[in-house]
Amino acid sequence: MSDLKEILTEVTLFLEIAGFTACGLVSVILLTRRRSVSNDTFLLGLSLICLTYTLFHTYLIDTGNIIHLPHLFRVSGPFNLAYMPFSYLYVRTVVTKRPLQATDFIFFLPSISYVINFLPVFLLPISEKEPLIINSTIHVLDRVDEGWFFPAGFFRFMLYVSGSLFWLAQVWVVCRMIARNRTSESVNQSLSGWLIIYTILQALLIFPALGFLLLIGQQENIWLWYTLPASLIGLVTGGILFLKPAILYGPTEAPLVNPLHSPATDTPVSIETLREELPQGLVNAYSGKLRFLLEEKQVFLQPNYTLPLLSQESGIPLHQLSAFINRYENVNFNEYINRHRIRYAQSLLADPTYRRKTLEAIARESGFNTRASFISAFKKTTGHTPSEHLRTLK
Repeated sequence: MSDLKEILTEVTLFLEIAGFTACGLVSVILLTRRRSVSNDTFLLGLSLICLTYTLFHTYLIDTGNIIHLPHLFRVSGPFNLAYMPFSYLYVRTVVTKRPLQATDFIFFLPSISYVINFLPVFLLPISEKEPLIINSTIHVLDRVDEGWFFPAGFFRFMLYVSGSLFWLAQVWVVCRMIARNRTSESVNQSLSGWLIIYTILQALLIFPALGFLLLIGQQENIWLWYTLPASLIGLVTGGILFLKPAILYGPTEAPLVNPLHSPATDTPVSIETLREELPQGLVNAYSGKLRFLLEEKQVFLQPNYTLPLLSQESGIPLHQLSAFINRYENVNFNEYINRHRIRYAQSLLADPTYRRKTLEAIARESGFNTRASFISAFKKTTGHTPSEHLRTLK
């Protein structure tokens, strides 16, 4: 039995190292390349950096090396508690295109409460932290009593309860996405599949957590409840994102060339040339970026989406982007965005569950600010009003 425990310990340590290494590399890439991706991907980076630090801190504890870094003692708690809130906000933003709200701040109250509760520990000099580490129980959220306000074991209980609730909310959002995809004409299968896998992976944390709640108070083999599943999630998540970078950055088959030069001649491309004919390399690169942002990321669902914002997220210079849309899409920017919004609205109207909603609700979900602008754009794009379109569906 002791041999089996030794083997499990070695396996767990290996997975911890592999998990925080893979997850850490991905999160650093996401957080340092924010300008080229949408805010939803930045939220994924924040979620993964929380998981990375939690795994790293757990490794320090399991190996006893935390004694050499006493200033990190109890520091992983806020990261631990913030992992699932960031994860839920990422999935919600991808699926619903709903921007972050001020009220989302309440999701992080457990993390803030943890910091306040353990402030006396964080402020201790290193000489006083070392004996505390030696006498402490093994893991960061175990039954500890160095805090100000909350009883021993409170934050471990809070971790599993809040994590389970955020995971269930995330499952609901993903199920809503699956239901909507059945009636949508253009579905990003790669991104949808990734969100499903990502949510299923997190069940490795949630179901052991529910087991812990049923057996609350048992301290033996705590790795079974959290460390091993978290390590597997970090390793698999990092591996998937490395193997499928298109999930994060869009298609890679059309490399980004210098937008001011022709790849064939390396000569400057003037605005007049843009209005006439672009080198095929630039056409492929620009089209690929716009297709990813409009069809897969569905940035048009953001109200008040602007040409400068599309330029920033696509990496195409502003004046060239406007000329490119005019030349190759034969519309101006507003008509270009509205065309995608109307196509999306048509997919919603084709879903019987959405036909019971008001035109105002459909307009908002499609990225329009008002009912009037929605009706006007719908008629201009399709030749008839939304109400007339609905009658043809009955």
